[in-house]
Amino acid sequence: MPENSSPKRRWPRLPEKPVIVAASVVVVLVSLVAFPTTPERAGYKDPVAEAAEAYRSLIARMEAGPDGGQEGSSETALDGRPQLDRSLFAPKPKPKPKVVKPVKPARPKPPPLPALTGILLDGEYRQARLGGQIVSEGEDVSGYRVVKIESDFVLLVRKGHVHRLEMKGSP
Repeated sequence: MPENSSPKRRWPRLPEKPVIVAASVVVVLVSLVAFPTTPERAGYKDPVAEAAEAYRSLIARMEAGPDGGQEGSSETALDGRPQLDRSLFAPKPKPKPKVVKPVKPARPKPPPLPALTGILLDGEYRQARLGGQIVSEGEDVSGYRVVKIESDFVLLVRKGHVHRLEMKGSP
């Protein structure tokens, strides 16, 4: 075989302008880095995966119990608000009866003392003018009983209490 006829190994043919090829390779590499091709690299979050994670977290908290497995911690909702102490569908607890202290009835005010405007004494005969009425010993006037009539005062009694009325201007 002639020397020229031996099978030569042929290399792939290089482009005639290697600068263009190198530039296009750089553009491809930069675009792969600058523009991610996967959703995770782009910061995309799958809503189904997020919901599944929230559900798993909720189940774990429910299994831990109302205190989250720790003493003294309070249970909160997913958005951070406090949970109710009871179910929304549970009947409302009955209110505790209020303890009311018995109120003593107010004592009725005694009627006002009648005004003493005059006394008449004639031996055994004794009268007094009280509240516009002329009364003798033993009679009642305005809810008071006349007990004694003297020259300068009159004694009245009501429910065991003695009241002394004196004439104005008496010594």
